[in-house]
Amino acid sequence: MLLLMHFAPWLKRRLPQVQVLETLGLAALPVFCAHLVVALLALGLFGSVRPDRPLSVDLLILFTGFYALYAVARFSVARDRRKAARKARTPGPGHMRPSESS
Repeated sequence: MLLLMHFAPWLKRRLPQVQVLETLGLAALPVFCAHLVVALLALGLFGSVRPDRPLSVDLLILFTGFYALYAVARFSVARDRRKAARKARTPGPGHMRPSESS
């Protein structure tokens, strides 16, 4: 851990940035909650692991789950950015508009 902390700036410059992983990381809590829902839905619809199930069905479950998680992350990041922009435009509680002054 100490080595990782020491070399973190160097690693940031050298390692490639994977936009998908960054988006998932920005929305970690909503993605985690969605992963629980996706996992329970998959278990409810398809049951537990069965060796006789075709590989194509397992891959469909996997890629659909990842797509759903990425969609949740994109939605969450967009919502957070809209809220931050709205908050930046809104004046603080002590700010008075010129028409409100007496």
